[in-house]
Amino acid sequence: MLGKKYLVILFILMLAGCASVKEKHYSPDFSTSELTLVSEAIPFNTFEDWLNDTKGIKTNIKRLDNFQRRVDPKAFSHFKNTVASHWVSYQSDGLKIAGVVAYPKDYEDKSLPVVIFNRGGNDSGGNSRISLYKLILPLAEQGYIVLASNYRGSRYSEGKDEFGGKDVNDVLRLIDIVDTIPFADTNRIGMVGWSRGAMMTLLAARKSTRIKSAAVIAGNVDMFASIERRPDMEKKVYARLVPNFDNNREVELEKRSAIFWLEELNPEMPLLVMHGTEDWRVDYKQSEMLVRKLAALKRPYKFKRFEYGDHNLTFYKNEWQNALYTWLKETL
Repeated sequence: MLGKKYLVILFILMLAGCASVKEKHYSPDFSTSELTLVSEAIPFNTFEDWLNDTKGIKTNIKRLDNFQRRVDPKAFSHFKNTVASHWVSYQSDGLKIAGVVAYPKDYEDKSLPVVIFNRGGNDSGGNSRISLYKLILPLAEQGYIVLASNYRGSRYSEGKDEFGGKDVNDVLRLIDIVDTIPFADTNRIGMVGWSRGAMMTLLAARKSTRIKSAAVIAGNVDMFASIERRPDMEKKVYARLVPNFDNNREVELEKRSAIFWLEELNPEMPLLVMHGTEDWRVDYKQSEMLVRKLAALKRPYKFKRFEYGDHNLTFYKNEWQNALYTWLKETL
């Protein structure tokens, strides 16, 4: 009789153990001296918590309105269950650089491909919680470890932004750091850049052959043409950020213009190019110029054009996401 009771208890414990294994969410192993986890990137358990934090003690109407327009309560709740994200810090050229890492919670202790995401903007910007929610969390949910840098001179990062100068090292440094992450598939590293991030992606690809697949969205490839269309960019961005710009204008602009050195990129790296035809920030003709050169060089690429699309492809969210995720799945 005691034997039967013992077997029943043992059987129940075994079932409980199986259930607990089935429900387990693995914690990532970031046991590396190269990358430091600082804190949870979106430390709110519910949408209401985030909303109340945004309201603050004294409500900033503009900030609150921006939050409510861009953060969907249902989508946020979904991501809290599927994706984890952390602010991180790492060293680049002796500088402390801030960034973010995100990954799917149900990765089940297996190696995952990596996507390095390069944001737009200059020294005053950074990867905000909202941009994390809109761009990085959905990408991580597709089954990738996503790393993103707040380039030097940006929020919480030391140094000075050079807008395509030494700050590119902050992106390249992430490729080295991938080698130290135990659950990263170091042979499958992709890169995605939006706006200024497209320039950073192409510059990084010029220096590294480890980028297996890349995508650029709404990016400049000819800074001379960019200045002709938006003369204010020269004074407000290039002259202010690029070292010794006044004395080396032609050289520095050409360094940041992929159209002049596209043939130096790894010929086996496929490139997805996406752009909206009504982008007033970055001329759509920039991407047309890029794909013509890619075609002439007989490089693997795909061009996705969004009719009347703006710089952020605001009304094409599903379309650009599907195009990007399909591209990465097929090429990475």
